[in-house]
Amino acid sequence: MQHKAYKPNVKAAILKAAGDARKAGKKWSEALQAAKAAGYRGGLVSLILFVKGKRKRARRAAAKATTAKAPAQAAGKLTGGLRYDAATKAAIIKAAVAARRAGKTWPQALEVAKAAGFRGKGPRLIRFVQSASKAAKKPVRKAAPKARPAKAAAPAAPTSDLKVLEATLSGIVKQRVRGVLDAAIAVLQRARDEA
Repeated sequence: MQHKAYKPNVKAAILKAAGDARKAGKKWSEALQAAKAAGYRGGLVSLILFVKGKRKRARRAAAKATTAKAPAQAAGKLTGGLRYDAATKAAIIKAAVAARRAGKTWPQALEVAKAAGFRGKGPRLIRFVQSASKAAKKPVRKAAPKARPAKAAAPAAPTSDLKVLEATLSGIVKQRVRGVLDAAIAVLQRARDEA
């Protein structure tokens, strides 16, 4: 499928027409009609992606602009997302934990935490408090274990038993081989005497 490129002024008109239609509470199909009147040549799904992609790019650009202002925000405000400075984070956790220990439910603890500066909903608060308590309970790294004394070397397998077994087996083999050889020699001697 070939990409449809628009001139900047046409692109701006399409985005404005579709955005105004959506802000007015109209459906995407009605926004498509407004965009087509402004010069849009695509379908409904591509219009949605076109408009939302533009919003994502605008959000990314705004996020980059706010990160450039980060030194001004370092005085204790949010730095992006739901990140808090150390003092605010400690106050939120202290308030939520105190509320829970007092027997309040999580929604009630959420109200207390919001008063302390929390920005979020119930499940986020639960994860926030649980992760902080896990970090506090994280065990300190233990020292290396002391060296144990070396174990005594295992005694070597007794060789005398093996030698006895080998001698016994070789004696049995020699007897049988000699018996077979003696019988074969006797047969050959008889054959020679008869001939």
